[in-house]
Amino acid sequence: DYVDSAEPDAASDNEAYETVRLAFTQPAPGEEGFDFSHAGAEGVFHSVVHDILHRYVKYRDPRTRHDRIQQQVNSWRKQAPFLKRAYLRWKARGPPSDAVAEGRWTMTVCSLRGIREELFQPVSDSQSLNKTLARHGVIGATPNNPRIAFTFHCLETYCQLHRSCPRLSIDGFCRAIQNLHKQPQKYYLAHQFSWAYDVYLGILRAIDEDVNAALNRRDPEIQAKLLCAPCMYRLEEDAPLRPSMLVACDGNNSLKLIDSSFRIGQVRVDDRRLPSFRYLEPEEVDVFKDDVARARKPATPTHDDPDEGAHVSLDDIPWLNANELEEESQVQLRACAERWRAAAPDAKKKMTELFAVSGIFITICQHGHVLLVCDMIRSGEL
Repeated sequence: DYVDSAEPDAASDNEAYETVRLAFTQPAPGEEGFDFSHAGAEGVFHSVVHDILHRYVKYRDPRTRHDRIQQQVNSWRKQAPFLKRAYLRWKARGPPSDAVAEGRWTMTVCSLRGIREELFQPVSDSQSLNKTLARHGVIGATPNNPRIAFTFHCLETYCQLHRSCPRLSIDGFCRAIQNLHKQPQKYYLAHQFSWAYDVYLGILRAIDEDVNAALNRRDPEIQAKLLCAPCMYRLEEDAPLRPSMLVACDGNNSLKLIDSSFRIGQVRVDDRRLPSFRYLEPEEVDVFKDDVARARKPATPTHDDPDEGAHVSLDDIPWLNANELEEESQVQLRACAERWRAAAPDAKKKMTELFAVSGIFITICQHGHVLLVCDMIRSGEL
């Protein structure tokens, strides 16, 4: 009898499953000896296999990949000094002339001229595979045993293109190279190019540090004066300007980082920091985290009368805080602030809850030079 029920019986399902399992695992009646030959010993073989399968225990790999990036970063750091010297030697002298004839190998090289296999010869003073590649004008995608390499000319071309057009992404550049050379699209090529490009930028930063050290320009104050000569550099005979310089500040909500508490899994370890005084680390910004709360406290009135004859420069007067305004102005200011918050989209209202970093905040001068960059942590666009 067929019984229609909203909730199937678990016991009946188990019985049906067991019946089907036995039907497929046991031979039909009269067919028990079908798999046996006249030589015999098949029964012993089946019993041994049955015992082995029952003793097999599945092993679960406890390793995770949360430190994969950090391991690659550590490996690249060990090779950084050798790669810098190899790059400078290649820029000055070209490919090596003291290559060893024995031990040649081939590797896939991606360049603007094509994606093909090229032959490399080991260098006598080489200490790593990537150093040998750097002497030949290419850099591998991984620190150890790379399978693909990118030429320095290709990396330098993307660097200048990205500087002129920041919208050009690595993925778009790699797709263009593959289309240019009639190659099938490989999504992982962008990841490989990204690692090689990071190493290339690290080499350039290391060279810039050596140049600044030789010119005695490692002091951040000296570097700040050299950011934009028309804005920052001052001569003794120059008359002071009012205002002294023009800057623009704005935020970008495109570079977001979701808070780890809203994501499943572990955060990948990455201790890299940008060695530039332009980029402000969170520790440097947190120094001013209590300034807003202090500004809201009522100011202590003073009875000192200002000197009527003293000249006060209006350019040096800071903006008035809300508690320093008149009562009518404070009411208007609070009403304006409430309407501004109410008119904001709901996505921006909840942005500080979901995203640990909601974007970047940048300051540039009137000539387009970047002065300061910092992450907008737990905040929105100012």
